[in-house]
Amino acid sequence: MNTIDTRGHLCPMPLIMLIKALKEQKEHLGLNILTDNEISKKNILSFLNDNNYSTECNQINDYWSISIVKDAPVRSDLSIGTIDTADLRKSEISATGAQRTSASPTSINNQILVVNRDKMGHGSDELAEILIKGFFNALTEVETKPEKIIFYNSGVLLCKNTFSEINSLKKLKEQGIDIILCGACVDYFQLKDDIAVGRISNMLSICEILMNSEKVMYL
Repeated sequence: MNTIDTRGHLCPMPLIMLIKALKEQKEHLGLNILTDNEISKKNILSFLNDNNYSTECNQINDYWSISIVKDAPVRSDLSIGTIDTADLRKSEISATGAQRTSASPTSINNQILVVNRDKMGHGSDELAEILIKGFFNALTEVETKPEKIIFYNSGVLLCKNTFSEINSLKKLKEQGIDIILCGACVDYFQLKDDIAVGRISNMLSICEILMNSEKVMYL
């Protein structure tokens, strides 16, 4: 039995790991997924059930074992959620369940993502740190990506060597996304020798980018 052990990984990585396995393997019957994250367990079960897989879920001590006990049909006229199951085996699929094709673009010109703090959302700082890590993990897998990501204020802290998800940012750069850091912010936090990814720019350049962009999103 082929087992995907996602224990120790937070959402959305377990689902991303499952989708990669479904994409790479021809036979899905008997595939076994292990997770110790309850939210990921629910996401995995929902994703598989929405795509015509029959599953069996058992709790073993402090983790869950999810098995595919009936494979999804190769062909189906049903469209469930945002995935057309008729093309599930032929298409690449994103972590959100959206269908992707090799012809689709990986980034949108003049669409900018701004990251102005080293956390995501407001409220619990501990949760906000978990969310920002999960976001950049997921962003490497989704089809539609921004053309540029601008980091300023404490957001530049995410680009230093010690950020636990720095490899995700490096992967985004390899995927062709321009990662831009505010030079004044890098100096303020004394990070010049610790930056692991991205190019240092200035506020004039950042201002011009933002003013000439078709869409600016703030994280």
